[in-house]
Amino acid sequence: MALPIWRSKYCPRQIIKDDLTDKREAYHQAGVPEIWFIDPEYKRVMIDRKGKNGYVEEVMSKGQSTSSVLKGFWIEVSWLWKEPLPDEFSCLQKILKEK
Repeated sequence: MALPIWRSKYCPRQIIKDDLTDKREAYHQAGVPEIWFIDPEYKRVMIDRKGKNGYVEEVMSKGQSTSSVLKGFWIEVSWLWKEPLPDEFSCLQKILKEK
């Protein structure tokens, strides 16, 4: 079985506790290099990045978040909380334009 290099998880409030304990630990044990948890209640993105000495967590509620394993991939965190959500194609164009 191939190891994923990146994992993203949208976490509704009722399951975030399970995901941040059981599933987070399972992803760490599997050695997934980068894991993103999206928490809509607190409007934050929690990113676990595997380093030489284990995982380092980065928590963002605004600004641009860039993947360390998917070359050229980033998101503007505020896009996740806009109502209505921004057009996916427009977001993709902005991401691709910065390459």
